[in-house]
Amino acid sequence: MGNLFNNPIQKAIVICFLLFSVSPILIDITLNFNGFFYSLFYLLSRLSLILLSFLILNSIVKFRTAVYIMAVFFVIVVPVELVHLLVFNDYMTRQGIIAVAQTNYNESVAFIRGIEWIIVIVISLLLFFLISFRKLPTFRLNFLKPKIIAAFFVLAAMTFTSLIGQLKTSADSSGKRTFYLFKREIVKKHPLNLVYRCYESYAYFKAIDNYRRDMAHFRFQSIQNREFSSGQIYVMIIGESARAANYQICGYQRETNPRLSLIENLVVFNDFYATANVTTLAVPLMITRATSDNFDLCHKEKSIVSLFSEAGFTSYWISNQEIFKGYGSDKYLDEIDNYYSQTHKNPDEHILPVLDEVLSDTTNDKKLIIINLFGNHYGINSHPQEYNVFSPNLEQSNAINRNVSNRELFINSYDNSELYQDYVLSEIIKHVDARESVSMVYFSSDHGESLFDEPSYFYGHGASTITKEQVHVPAFVWYSSLYEVFNSDLVVNLRANMDKRLSADNTFYTFAQLASVDFPQFVDSLSFADKNFKEPAERKAIVDYVTVSAEFK
Repeated sequence: MGNLFNNPIQKAIVICFLLFSVSPILIDITLNFNGFFYSLFYLLSRLSLILLSFLILNSIVKFRTAVYIMAVFFVIVVPVELVHLLVFNDYMTRQGIIAVAQTNYNESVAFIRGIEWIIVIVISLLLFFLISFRKLPTFRLNFLKPKIIAAFFVLAAMTFTSLIGQLKTSADSSGKRTFYLFKREIVKKHPLNLVYRCYESYAYFKAIDNYRRDMAHFRFQSIQNREFSSGQIYVMIIGESARAANYQICGYQRETNPRLSLIENLVVFNDFYATANVTTLAVPLMITRATSDNFDLCHKEKSIVSLFSEAGFTSYWISNQEIFKGYGSDKYLDEIDNYYSQTHKNPDEHILPVLDEVLSDTTNDKKLIIINLFGNHYGINSHPQEYNVFSPNLEQSNAINRNVSNRELFINSYDNSELYQDYVLSEIIKHVDARESVSMVYFSSDHGESLFDEPSYFYGHGASTITKEQVHVPAFVWYSSLYEVFNSDLVVNLRANMDKRLSADNTFYTFAQLASVDFPQFVDSLSFADKNFKEPAERKAIVDYVTVSAEFK
């Protein structure tokens, strides 16, 4: 042991390792400074947790083995937390872990663009520490030594010290509040955060197991309450990372929607909010009765696919994004009659031939079609060169730093991706309209996107602190001429409610009513296709599985 601390090089390496292990704390303090004393206690408490963990580990295994375990742990954990702090200004979340499990190559490349160097650093650090610590002693600490026990008490006291300031400033110092603060200040921050988030993810997958068991006999008892003398086609399009601020039909000054702007019978909802800022939470909130106040309902009921199937519809799901990838996310697949995955064929226009195939299917004249697009994901969707209208943009460079100084490049690329989405969406409507049926197309994005907007200058989506751009999304309904003949009252209601405060909480009920699908749990005040629709007093969103206000001035 003496050689370890007497050797200047080894001593420097140990100091570097300790600084590396607490680097997420230092970054967090820099980004979210809460005063000198709180920051000091915060740093000391995390350092004590690291040392305490090492002492416990070394009481079980030999010193060098304990160091190797800690080195591997921190080389994995630290870069993950650093990336999230630098990109999202927050630590890793459960939804982030689940999103990683469900991502694909295109999304991964888009996310790491500009920060590829992190992978090289991670590998280099791991090799550096493993080689540097190869001559460490192999003895084992005696856990029961009085000095070690005393150290445990001291370190534990320092750990809880970081809660003192929070408890004193809290009007509610009840046990529940104390437990909440303990989770927020200790468990959900470095170094325990990633371990806790993995546990949360495990609990999530256990809930999926229960869902599969409980849903075997679930029924909506739905029926269609109107008679139609023609075929019916109802399409729900789930966009990706589309923000209303960059949609021409929502008031954007640039011509990003030249085609949609010319389509008749298009009802645009300018004040529509998503109820989550990440796909893994947003999609269940769109296709089930779950709302921002009752997210767990998506684990207790089936989706809108089963609602329509019970009413006599054949269902088709056309996917250009792997939202069903991974155990848990595929729980809705069992409900779908026909599933088409186009995830290997970006860009989005490759779904059009599949759509024609579906529309030509004569086995049932009552069709529910759900299309989820790759959309505006990270603003660099693969699209033909003719849509690179706005420049300079990211497509003109292979190495662009993700920071506010390059905001113009990101915005131009995002607008180019929107110009392409305008083509895809308008083509979907044209293909459906050509069938001369009672047809309706409902579109909204799962969530929005931040593009270095003031005052946070954040880029992307999924952060635990949401911005308006991440929840204010475009939404519209298109209906055919024949649809209006049979449903003129619903069209009137849509137009009467088009400027009201709407959200994805209304999607399930509105889409069902637009297709005349009725069921005992229907709530007319939640459908903006109903004359009894009521605007919410406050719109909310699910962020990291916690309900928060989504109101912005």
